[in-house]
Amino acid sequence: LNAEYMGIRKINMLRRALLFGIRASSFVLPQVRCFAPQSRKSLQKTPKRLQDKLIKAISEDFVLEEQKMEKIEGEEELLKAAEMKINDDENNLEVKLTKSLGSKTMEIRFDAQESSGMKEMMQEYLEKGDPKQKAAISPEEAQEDTPHADFSVVVKNSKGAGLYFDCSAVQGELQVFKMMFLKNVDSLFSPGLGDFTKFPYPGPSFLSLDDKLQQEVKNYLTSLGLTKPMLDYIAKKGQVKDQKLHVNWLGKMKSFLKDPTSAPQTFTQQEYQI
Repeated sequence: LNAEYMGIRKINMLRRALLFGIRASSFVLPQVRCFAPQSRKSLQKTPKRLQDKLIKAISEDFVLEEQKMEKIEGEEELLKAAEMKINDDENNLEVKLTKSLGSKTMEIRFDAQESSGMKEMMQEYLEKGDPKQKAAISPEEAQEDTPHADFSVVVKNSKGAGLYFDCSAVQGELQVFKMMFLKNVDSLFSPGLGDFTKFPYPGPSFLSLDDKLQQEVKNYLTSLGLTKPMLDYIAKKGQVKDQKLHVNWLGKMKSFLKDPTSAPQTFTQQEYQI
């Protein structure tokens, strides 16, 4: 890949980040790998045999990944106590929580998100890291997988005007990065970039605001239901949903390879036993 192509590739990724509301910093250019030519024996394998091997590999991975799936204990009780309703389409990346605030409505939106991987990284460090520094790490820290989630909060009236907050949950702590007022908040979640000549003033960096103002914003969001248990739930729900989509993705690929004319939407482990 030459420099010009890589530049175009990066611009396309940034454009996609704007289109779908994903932080550009989360995009990483793919690594380019070189593969050795296939052997003559490998090339002599029939397409049917190669497809069967692929189906078998997908089936094995499906069983392994489904074993990692888990449910969130007390999920219904937590949402009921917070007076929130959930919209969780199994074929969609997004999860949306809604809550009535009298004349206003609150929405919390977040996507399926992979585990932070901190637990695996910590275990690898304990095996290969500096012995003196390893001694300072407690067994509890070694097993901890730091929960983290990026999400947005909208508080809008019946006409669609309202406040937008760009937030993160890190170990049960609320972090706010941006606060905006828009006449049509839903336009932020509509497909397409829209007309930037009419885009509203996004406001200053949240961290540049007075400390007291920052704290009052966090207090306001907490009063709406963004408590530590809810923040932990959002982080965990994103990981659980990502795993569910992963399993469903494997199932759809295998279903298509076995029968291109019929691909079910959801799958169970029993359907994919080898």
